[in-house]
Amino acid sequence: MSDLQTNASMKPESERITRYMWMVLFVALCGYIFDAFEVMLYSNALVDIKKEFSFNFAGSGTVMTLSLLGMLSGACSGARSRTK
Repeated sequence: MSDLQTNASMKPESERITRYMWMVLFVALCGYIFDAFEVMLYSNALVDIKKEFSFNFAGSGTVMTLSLLGMLSGACSGARSRTK
């Protein structure tokens, strides 16, 4: 056990996981969970949207596809803006 502790303390400062890194990981995980919740919530609401606007299965599929394409375009534009 003491060998593991000495090996951990021998790591350079740039390779240690800091408290800030754990916080960033936690916040990113919360964002991922919120995004999954939002997609499931939208999927459940699609039943009522289909009834309200008298969509058939093709229409409701189009609505869901457009929402997923909107999410994809937002992710791509965000990634593209961070590289510049």
